[in-house]
Amino acid sequence: MADKNIRKQGAGSLIAGFLLGGLALAWNNVFDASSWEISDTLMLKDTTIVMNGDLTVHPGGRLTLDHVTLKMNVGEDGQYRIEVDSGAAMYIGNGSVITDGNEDDDSLPASSMSNARFCFVVKRWARFEMRDSELHECGYSSDELSYRGLYIEADNPVIEGNRITHNFQGIFLHSVSGARLVDNRVDSNSRGVCLKDCRHDTLISNSISYNYGTGLMIDESDSNLIQDCVVEGNSRAPDECGSLYLWDADYNRITNCTINRSFRRGLLVFGRCLHNTIKANTIKGNGWEGVFLADSACHNVIEACVIEDNVLGGVNIATSPAREAILVHYGHCNTIKNCIIGNNHSVGIRLGHLSDSTVIEGTRIVGNRYGILIDSTSTGNRITGSDIAESAVHGVYIIRNSSATIEDCNLSSNGGDGIRSEEGSSLIAAYNNITNNRGYGVCNTDSTMTVDARHNWWGSATGPGDGVSERVLYRPWLREPAGEVYQAE
Repeated sequence: MADKNIRKQGAGSLIAGFLLGGLALAWNNVFDASSWEISDTLMLKDTTIVMNGDLTVHPGGRLTLDHVTLKMNVGEDGQYRIEVDSGAAMYIGNGSVITDGNEDDDSLPASSMSNARFCFVVKRWARFEMRDSELHECGYSSDELSYRGLYIEADNPVIEGNRITHNFQGIFLHSVSGARLVDNRVDSNSRGVCLKDCRHDTLISNSISYNYGTGLMIDESDSNLIQDCVVEGNSRAPDECGSLYLWDADYNRITNCTINRSFRRGLLVFGRCLHNTIKANTIKGNGWEGVFLADSACHNVIEACVIEDNVLGGVNIATSPAREAILVHYGHCNTIKNCIIGNNHSVGIRLGHLSDSTVIEGTRIVGNRYGILIDSTSTGNRITGSDIAESAVHGVYIIRNSSATIEDCNLSSNGGDGIRSEEGSSLIAAYNNITNNRGYGVCNTDSTMTVDARHNWWGSATGPGDGVSERVLYRPWLREPAGEVYQAE
């Protein structure tokens, strides 16, 4: 076992304190404490403690750290641990710092740190609050979840106003209900925050950024609120998929968050994810998709989001679906409404294999390479009240036995066709304004199918100004532009 030399800062008593009605007060510097077991009420204030053993708060014990520096003098991963037992309580506040015994170079990424790490476990039925304090150098990579960082099983923990950096996992909540994580900085860890099997937890105004792996993981957790958080610059690790990741998670709300500059996906909704609401978020500049819904992600709503400037990252050689701004793959009955989706280097919205019955409404889809791509037996889709314009190629491109209805939309100034249908696809387009597209207004390349494009405005009362290909029904047409199309602002 490795030894570490701790520089002592002057002399001090092991504990200077007194007992008053079961309350022990301690102050001054405390050094070289061996394993410490607390069964009564103990408050530590304005002191430094170097632990050369475990710190355990037993049932009935209550430990308060008030402006305390607690250094866990570990020589190897997991050598010492902080543990709050069921029926115990721990309160950390007022600028307290919990870390290892070494001075670290904070400029290094968490993934490169080689310091030994301690464990921090809060068991079920305990009470835990941490406010305006710091936690560093906690947890390490392990299949045992409780070794990974600040690991909490207790309901109703409060974690507010803290700086949690350079840990393996910043915060891990396991089967927790009623947690409040507010105004924390959870940055520069190997991984950020994970909720596993959790319910009714609240995360508000946290910065969860520049973590090497996933920033925020919602794993088999339901009915949680993530609001006003910044989740950006995460997911550099080669085996990570996204900055904010929902897995088999239902009825969660992600609102008013900034999800930018992930090295991979911005927001990944994967597995059996049902009835999640993704509203009023800004999702920009991610290396892969801005949003990726996949593998039975159904009945989710993406509303009033700004999803822009998402680009490909490096060279991708894989059998996975192409990376787009919003990609829906094996999802059913999802809704995208009142969003702005622009200037993405690939497709604005892609509906992939078996992504049936998607509704796109009231959305401005402008300046992408393709506006909307509907691909590979994606059927029963409906696009309404949207502005699909200035695509480098086609506005709406539907291929490979897919189907869609397009109504009350503007399709204009696209570099290719306004609407293009190929390979056995079924399309109905009505009451749209189809104008000023460089190619056809509507093009059908399949000799076995007929596209129904009647009752559209083509830019002229006398008939199509944009060209119409063969096997497209366009009579009768509208004699004036269709009604005003809603555009997200």
